[in-house]
Formats: sequence, C-alpha cells, structure tokens
Amino acid sequence: GAPSRTAALVGLPIKELRTQLRRACLETQGAKDALVARLVAWQDAQECNWRGTVGLLTAHLASSCPAEAIKCPNAGCARRVLRRDMSEHRRAECEFEAVA
Repeated sequence: GAPSRTAALVGLPIKELRTQLRRACLETQGAKDALVARLVAWQDAQECNWRGTVGLLTAHLASSCPAEAIKCPNAGCARRVLRRDMSEHRRAECEFEAVA
C-alpha cells in the first residue's frame, strides 16, 4: 500500500520521484492522500537534506533546493547550474554578468 511506496521514495533521484508522484495522482484519491500525508526525505547525492511533505516538495525545488539545476538569470545566458553553484557561475564563468 501507500506506506511502503512512500518508504521506497526516500533517496530516489528527483526525476523518478516526480514520475512516482504523477502515478500516484492517477490512483484513487485515498491512495494519493495517504502518499501526500507521509514524510519523505529528498536526499540527493548533492547533499540536499530537505524534509517535508510531498505536497511541499515542488515549492522546495522551485525556490531553495541547492541540488536543483536552475537557469542563469542573466539575459543571454542559457546555462543551467545547480542552485548552490549559481553564485560561483555568475562570479567566475558567466560572460553575461554585469560588472559593477
């Protein structure tokens, strides 16, 4: 049932976790609710130790996960780097970074 599935989600790569969540959304509402209610740990090889509900995972990835690849905010730069490496990219690598 849902508890064993939730336990199996801990430590999965984020793409697989998203796949599992999409599958859960196609199941009965009860199974989905049980899955969402469980705590999961998103522990990537990149040392993200976030803990929270599945329902909060999307917000974490969108705003604060250091292991999530994000697009450089500089106009003209198409690079995607890990959030935790973005400052270094902008400081040392990005040719589109404005110089003060």
